[in-house]
Amino acid sequence: MEATGDAVWDWHLGSGRLTLGQRWCDLFRLRGRRVERHAGRLPACLLEEDADEINQALGDCLEGIRDYQHEHRMRRKDGSMIWVLDRGRVVERDANGRPVRMVGSVADVTDKKSAQDLIWQQANYDALTGLPNRHMFLDRLQREMVSDRSGHPAALLMLDLDQFKEVNDSLDTAWGDVLLQEAAQRLRLCVREVDTVARLGGDEFMILLGDVADPTSVTRVVHDVLKTVSQPFRLGSDLVYVTGSVGASPSTRTTLHRPKTCCATSTRRCTLPSARGATAGSTSPRPCRWQPRSACT
Repeated sequence: MEATGDAVWDWHLGSGRLTLGQRWCDLFRLRGRRVERHAGRLPACLLEEDADEINQALGDCLEGIRDYQHEHRMRRKDGSMIWVLDRGRVVERDANGRPVRMVGSVADVTDKKSAQDLIWQQANYDALTGLPNRHMFLDRLQREMVSDRSGHPAALLMLDLDQFKEVNDSLDTAWGDVLLQEAAQRLRLCVREVDTVARLGGDEFMILLGDVADPTSVTRVVHDVLKTVSQPFRLGSDLVYVTGSVGASPSTRTTLHRPKTCCATSTRRCTLPSARGATAGSTSPRPCRWQPRSACT
């Protein structure tokens, strides 16, 4: 098997002796061409969060249910981590059918995992702001609707930056991108870690608030969102002001298919006055009410 580039291991269950070939030594940066270890030392190379799944897969193999195969991370001697595809099978059993010897191999799949992670990141997150994109937002919305752990409704907020087009036209799209990135960072600070802020595209953002036990908390978030986007944005030597418009709606099963349409057609829009034209004391948001009602029918 080492001819394929995999690191071979040979486990004698009775004694616990684990024989590791040259490729294993090279992969995990051990000295020597062949190493014998007690299997009890191997968990030190594994991450605790992977242990249960690995033990389950090994147990199924030893019981004869299926061959062993699992992808997980392993720690090398120098402390660096790699992703491996670990495979094996029982090759010897005693007269009573108990496993005696198991052999297998480990393949380094770190590059493959990195490529998969990059593809997943590009498919689910907005490249400009790092926020979840429409696809990820819909997935989280569906999970929120299906779980319904507390029985409390969720709430959807849709935000538009009203003067964003003027920023792009008067400055440059590059500065518009900077504004969107800064706006995304500000919006994250307005919600809890369990909530989701997503960018649908352009200057449109969606916010999913889960487990809304107190409807007034939605109003507070709306006010925080409007207030934070009305603060000036430093774009190079320019100080730019925009305002936001927010639509708020309780989420229903209909929103799984039409979240944007639902939020746009069934909500009250709330705005803050432009900071440029605002007079003293005029920065308070207009009242915005949200009630857990089924408006999306």
